[in-house]
Amino acid sequence: MRPAALPAVLLLALLAGAPSAAGTADLDLPAGGSLRSTIFPSSETETVRVDGPAGAVLEVDLRRLGRSRFRPSLLALLSDGSPVSPPPAPSGRVRASLPFPVDGTCTLLVGSESGSGHYRLRARLRPRAAGLRPSNSDLRDRGDPSALAGPYSLLAANLGGAAGPLPSLLTGGVEFRRRGRARTDLRSLALPAAGGALPPAEPIPARAGTWFSDGEHASIALDLGAGRVLDADYALAAGGEVLHAGLGDPGASLVSLLLRDGGAPTTASLAGAWTYAVAGGGLGDPTLEAGTLTLGAGGTVSGFGVRTAIGAGGAGAPEPILRGGSFSVAADGTVVLRTTENFFGPTSAWEVRDAFAGDVLAGLPTDAGGTGLRLLLRQGTGLGNSDFEGEYLHLGFTLGASTSLRSGVLVLDGAGAFSGTGSVIPLGGEPQGGVAVSGTYSVNALGNATLAFSGGGTGTGVAGPDARYLFAVGAGPGGVAADLLIRAE
Repeated sequence: MRPAALPAVLLLALLAGAPSAAGTADLDLPAGGSLRSTIFPSSETETVRVDGPAGAVLEVDLRRLGRSRFRPSLLALLSDGSPVSPPPAPSGRVRASLPFPVDGTCTLLVGSESGSGHYRLRARLRPRAAGLRPSNSDLRDRGDPSALAGPYSLLAANLGGAAGPLPSLLTGGVEFRRRGRARTDLRSLALPAAGGALPPAEPIPARAGTWFSDGEHASIALDLGAGRVLDADYALAAGGEVLHAGLGDPGASLVSLLLRDGGAPTTASLAGAWTYAVAGGGLGDPTLEAGTLTLGAGGTVSGFGVRTAIGAGGAGAPEPILRGGSFSVAADGTVVLRTTENFFGPTSAWEVRDAFAGDVLAGLPTDAGGTGLRLLLRQGTGLGNSDFEGEYLHLGFTLGASTSLRSGVLVLDGAGAFSGTGSVIPLGGEPQGGVAVSGTYSVNALGNATLAFSGGGTGTGVAGPDARYLFAVGAGPGGVAADLLIRAE
């Protein structure tokens, strides 16, 4: 039997002191650092307190004591019931890497198929250095191993500043691989305060990451290099086509969307009408240009847009822009659009990635002097207001007199009205949560759309194929606003 001085379930607390000389932080029992107990042919549980970063390694050692004849076995489970390691051999040892930041408990199931005897249980947590170096542990998704398989495209606002001295916008690719591994190819753009200039984007070359999902939620940690890690808990929506983090949370350090890529695009698959929004301009005069482009099956581009200066005093006078040129698809799936302004004006090269089943193209500039986000969305035809009934994720930006991020969840009633709650996070200001959001929307059969928010702010844009999204850009007293609604169902 278990000694009376030891409770049936013990919590192991992380030592408050610095890591030991061996570079480990031990998890110690209150009574001398190890648990001694007796087991009969059955199983019992011990609970370990775990508090560590993504990539930390939990090491558990279960040993027989004396002349015990039983064969101990051990299975480690996180507090949500998900395994952090495959069932170990009867040696009674587990070395499991935590695929995401953990502040909870790990339940250890101690078992003996035959025989009884005494055992000793020890556990310790070995911190991983920044950079999320891969371990050999198996971190496969327990609910659906293919839930996050394959490439996604990231559109995120990192409000905690982990990607630089200022809050940053991030885009690029994230590939979720087997055994909880991820690879990234990202770019970041520092977001300026009100009316500030847009600096060049910073390339973040291919890095590693880890992920874990139970089929409804996912915890993802991405290595940004130089000791910087971007980690968050995501909810899965639209059958895993969309992952979102921080929407509607005023205290979120990361507001992020991950959209599943639609496979390798071709010039023919991208042919059609698109609405675009491009943030650009020089370091002292940022602008936002929005309009429509037609991509031809032979790689041609033509269209019309309006460019608006973004300043501390609000939106400037709109400038009409005609664009013509060509586009191409690289071997890695990157799409490059090269267009000339107003026939004889400057030529721009926009590099974007295919996402969301081929209906969205997004990216940040790759040239040293480029600035701003490039976003293209395919127009869906033959749709009306009734097709958009349901729940949508909302992500919006306002650039100008006030630079702010708006996010939340909206419900569209199918008759031209929407309502919901969200948050407004001004850069350099006080976040507001629980903000009531309402307004009207309109969609026509040509794929054109409008969004009008109560209290001011109306934008025009595009309705996506299969009613999967709405996107609108508009100018107002606070600057230029862009709003993206993505179906959550």
